[in-house]
Amino acid sequence: MATSTLATLTAEARTFYVATLIKRLIPYLPLIKDGQKVTIPKHMGLIANFRKYASLSLATTPLVEGTTPAGNSQTVTAITATAAQYGDFLTVADVLETVGIDDSVVQAIEQLGEQAGQTVHRLVQTELGSGSTARYGGAAVSRITVAAGMNMSVALIRLAVRDLENANVPKFSDGFYHGAVTPGQKYDLVGDAAFQDLYRYTNTRPLQANEIGEVYGARLWETTDLPIYPTGGAASIPVHAAVIYGPNAYGCIDIESMGVGSINDETNKGVEVFVTGLNVPSKSDPLHQRAYVGWKVLFVCKVLDALRIIRIETAVTA
Repeated sequence: MATSTLATLTAEARTFYVATLIKRLIPYLPLIKDGQKVTIPKHMGLIANFRKYASLSLATTPLVEGTTPAGNSQTVTAITATAAQYGDFLTVADVLETVGIDDSVVQAIEQLGEQAGQTVHRLVQTELGSGSTARYGGAAVSRITVAAGMNMSVALIRLAVRDLENANVPKFSDGFYHGAVTPGQKYDLVGDAAFQDLYRYTNTRPLQANEIGEVYGARLWETTDLPIYPTGGAASIPVHAAVIYGPNAYGCIDIESMGVGSINDETNKGVEVFVTGLNVPSKSDPLHQRAYVGWKVLFVCKVLDALRIIRIETAVTA
């Protein structure tokens, strides 16, 4: 006797769609908040000009009675940064928006907002990774000499803090330098016995989101958005780059009316997303069949003082 089943009557099979969407996996973005933020007003061009006056040499030679000294002179260094435009958009058809299970325009706004924040953070990360002041794990003296086992440690953080202090770099208002490490570097750091001792005896302050803790004058955060050189080390092993820095180490410049805003570390939002709805008339869309969602910014990140940033390049545990 034949029995009707779902396998034989496939037209009767249905799919149940869960109304709650799976959340997207987005990185934590700690670097943008610490940049020196500058907004160029309208009609003032794309170029920002930073200037730094050098400290005067000390007057340790005694004056000669009745003789006017030679005097000193000022030295100023100019650093320029030219903003460039970045952006993207999505197109949503009217039929999809009308009959689709999910609100496609709302999802497009979320996706593009995240993309915008991550794009700006990547520009900051790339600029900080290009600095010339670096330390390397273990006995390495360059990226290509970083070998397996030359991992992140408390000793490396202490050396970076010492470098900044020797350069007279001030600390942030919380009394610390700030920094970020990759998850691979965090894994090795928290396995360091010296780090574990810090947690037992000194790190008692509640931590912020994705904050690892305080290491001898530096507050550290974890992020996946830091430079990783997949085959950069000895025997082509991957090399991860952390950054430790003081205030005014780098500038984040945007343009009025296309500003970056305050990008949230956790949601990546903060760049304005524009929506052109289905009901907006257009010569290219006379039947109102498409909605457009997009974002754009004029932005540049610039290292202002290489001595204020230490990059720490290490291997990580496989």
